[in-house]
Amino acid sequence: SAWRKLHRLYELSERIVLMITVPITFGSMLATPLLLRIWLHKPNLFDPMVCLTLGITASILGLKEHKYQFQFSTNRIQEISYATVLIYGAMILLSIPMMMRFGLIGFIVLWALAEIIQLFYLLHLNEKLFGSEAAVEWKPLFQMLALLAVGAAGASALLYHIKNFTYPMQAVLAIGVMITTGVISYRLFQVDEVREFLWRKISPRIPAFARRA
Repeated sequence: SAWRKLHRLYELSERIVLMITVPITFGSMLATPLLLRIWLHKPNLFDPMVCLTLGITASILGLKEHKYQFQFSTNRIQEISYATVLIYGAMILLSIPMMMRFGLIGFIVLWALAEIIQLFYLLHLNEKLFGSEAAVEWKPLFQMLALLAVGAAGASALLYHIKNFTYPMQAVLAIGVMITTGVISYRLFQVDEVREFLWRKISPRIPAFARRA
């Protein structure tokens, strides 16, 4: 059925999003001092904790957007629209005491919490969207959050010392982390199945491979 095909698209696209999230998140974190130097010529703007919390928040946003697109594309946005207004409204009100107490970090942590709440609510709405046609798995999301937590613990130590490395070494570290976490994510989220699915779709359209088949 059309719903099962949509669910297949949901499942495969989710794996791709999950696979690229951690490498981009932590690779860009470690490259931040170098990027600030190249783009703004102000490497002194680098703040390890702001970099870490913003990176995690951006990752959660990316995951949330994937879930939101399936509500949006099927015109099922009424519930999430109400929830978004309420959650962001509460976030804005709570951000005042949080920033007074913890500064910018307080706001970013509150923002991340607001995005996590929306992410879980959207996953619940995705379940309702597919109903009895197909089951929406929660496990990949928990795996992703666990991977982000472990990565954040490891990255925090590096971020506080990254400015002590030369810029070429920062680039090497960032690329190394991206490759390593990319391999882990590829295996963890079983992206082989996505690759095989895409290859079955593409190879018949390539004359050289079509003739071999």
